[in-house]
Amino acid sequence: MAEDSNQPSVSPTEPTVPVASGQPAAVDSMTDEEELSVLELLETVPPAVKEYLLDQKTTNRRTEIYKAFKLTAEESDIAIYVEMAVFFGMVPLAEFPDTLYRSLPWPDSEEDKAAELAAEIMGQMMLPADPYLGDVSKVITGLGFDPAEYPAIEKIKLARQTYAQAASDTVGKAAIENLDHEARHRLEGVVESLLRGVRVPSGAIEAMTKPRKIGGAGLDDANAQVLVTLAQEIVGGTVLVDEEPNVEETASAPSATPLPPDAEKIRQIYAGTESERGLLEQRRQTLLADGQSDALAMRRKLKEVLQPTDIVEPEMWLVTAALFMVAESGDLLAAVTEDKWFQDMILKALHEQERGTDAELFKEKPEDPRFMNLFLQLVLRRYAGHSMADSARFGLRVINLLKKQGHPEYGSLTAFDMRDMRFRWLKPEII
Repeated sequence: MAEDSNQPSVSPTEPTVPVASGQPAAVDSMTDEEELSVLELLETVPPAVKEYLLDQKTTNRRTEIYKAFKLTAEESDIAIYVEMAVFFGMVPLAEFPDTLYRSLPWPDSEEDKAAELAAEIMGQMMLPADPYLGDVSKVITGLGFDPAEYPAIEKIKLARQTYAQAASDTVGKAAIENLDHEARHRLEGVVESLLRGVRVPSGAIEAMTKPRKIGGAGLDDANAQVLVTLAQEIVGGTVLVDEEPNVEETASAPSATPLPPDAEKIRQIYAGTESERGLLEQRRQTLLADGQSDALAMRRKLKEVLQPTDIVEPEMWLVTAALFMVAESGDLLAAVTEDKWFQDMILKALHEQERGTDAELFKEKPEDPRFMNLFLQLVLRRYAGHSMADSARFGLRVINLLKKQGHPEYGSLTAFDMRDMRFRWLKPEII
């Protein structure tokens, strides 16, 4: 994108999905191949949200914000990445200001400016969508700004319900005669599984029409089809959530975006094959053979498996298992930010890429997510030898461990590509 043309389109890339997080990208900085992923993402949100995001007025407001803050092309891309990550359920609404600040290449002295930019984006871009996103006003107020100061823009018209409420309403709207409590309960369960994407329409109809004595609801085909149609209408115009959201929840909170139909497939890909799991468990046992499993011992073992000898190169599954075990011990962040051995490894890679500015930043802020991104790709791609997709998948496992240990700032490194059905690094490194 040219620096004098800061008019980013809304179209982001990379989903993610409820199991992954990421930063979407502006269309005019993408390849045609990536643009296909944008379409996949837009299909995961209700039509009213999609229409709002694609509206030229929305794009124009965004452009004016970026001009007012004199954002460069790179900064504009980052801003739309993080904004879209909120719309697609990858970053919780409450974490938008911090995620934006961490993502921008601004010094600490610009923290107030980043907060003002975040408030402006929320006030002009997200407030009209708060029926979908949640209590945007509360987050703006938390930054010290007044939501009433922003232009009054018509809000998108969108209902918000829990899956259970939507399932109950669907069965009620169908007005099926002679429906007793037990049958209604079974139908609500089937409809909820359809709303969640666990069942496809044909499977839902089969479950509804199955005789009651073998676990079905005993419904006729016509009424089953009515229920499926009503459920599909709800998915198209309603935000479905597990429970009413709290904007103060962390990244582990349920996403406001309904699970896509491929959610189970994504979980299977994330878990890996049985053979892969077996190899990892074997390598775990190898690493534990000496009886030492404390955090410092696991850190030492990771160093050992990363160092090739004249005879043996680093072994894929041994390196991967060692990385997992360091992460599980809660020591990974300390290893990356405090251990000179790992720091030298990262600095060497930065100098190889002629990234002197980043090398200096790493010395000052080794905890910056960009350096964890580099470290994980170094270990999983260069040393373990995994493909780009597999390294991102294994990287996500480590990232999820870091998030559980209280470090949500590392949650925006990977994403899941719905078109290719594989995991990706949002910022692939030259390894």
